[in-house]
Amino acid sequence: MEEMEMNNSATNYIKECSIVGHKRLLIVEFPSSKYVVNQVITSVAMCILMIPVILLNGITVLTIWKSQLMRAKVSHFPVFIQSMADLFVGLLTLPLFSYLHLREVFGSPDCVLSFVLSTIAFIPWGLSVAALSALTIERYMGVLHPFAHLKYVTKKMFLIYICCAILVTLTIIPLAVVSATFYYIFCAVNVMIPMLLHTYCYTRIFYSARKSLLRHNCSTSCEENVSKSRVGKRYSAKELKLAKSCALVVVTFYILCIPGEIVSLYYLEKDIIFYRVTIAWFVTALGVNTILNSVIFFWTRTALRKEAFKVLKGICAN
Repeated sequence: MEEMEMNNSATNYIKECSIVGHKRLLIVEFPSSKYVVNQVITSVAMCILMIPVILLNGITVLTIWKSQLMRAKVSHFPVFIQSMADLFVGLLTLPLFSYLHLREVFGSPDCVLSFVLSTIAFIPWGLSVAALSALTIERYMGVLHPFAHLKYVTKKMFLIYICCAILVTLTIIPLAVVSATFYYIFCAVNVMIPMLLHTYCYTRIFYSARKSLLRHNCSTSCEENVSKSRVGKRYSAKELKLAKSCALVVVTFYILCIPGEIVSLYYLEKDIIFYRVTIAWFVTALGVNTILNSVIFFWTRTALRKEAFKVLKGICAN
């Protein structure tokens, strides 16, 4: 999907074309039936994963949008943004990559169409990573700076952030699709910088939460202090539970998605065929990740699950 050196041993399987002056390689035939089977299996898996991705994230988005109770809490707004990005992974990324890979399997790739659809397909993934960073920042402020969280962490702030993320994503992804250099930059921006952010934030969060819980567990002689200690302990436990959910989503993302991305970067300019195979598995893992995001953030929490059923019941009644 980028400017590449044609280092494949079987160059007769590759077609070269040009997008705005940048060389682009398309696979017109795979050198072995094993590659064909792999691409067909992953394409079918993407189509199957579309259903739970759209269903789970669609209900999450609908519930937060319809429920006044959930809209009132700022902490639910980044979850709404994350679920929207993951919903578009199901609506765009999975079906478009499945279609592109099957076109290569059946020997009918098109240069311009491949560029356009690849660009569209990568956009939700970039936004999903940006939304995950927003969730981490919200939890960091909520645990470590609760007063600043109430004052500065607002829906308006998140809207400004996501608009900036959309602008950056729409600018860099088309360049990454045609240029290997920009593809490396895109991966650095969307993986390395968020990784540093997540590591720093959750290290601080869990260290602070541990100190807070230990402090509240200390015995006191004053009855008023005991009462305050219990309240503080409940608050800290609640904040820590939310932070653990966010951290689990981050860990899941890096376990499922980062290995595939690293391998794809390695083969980017070495072997276009194996690169495509790697991307097929990477996108499949991304689909699984978006399902787990919804389950961890939303469906494992009883109160949110009940609110979803209430919203769905109201829609069915109307």
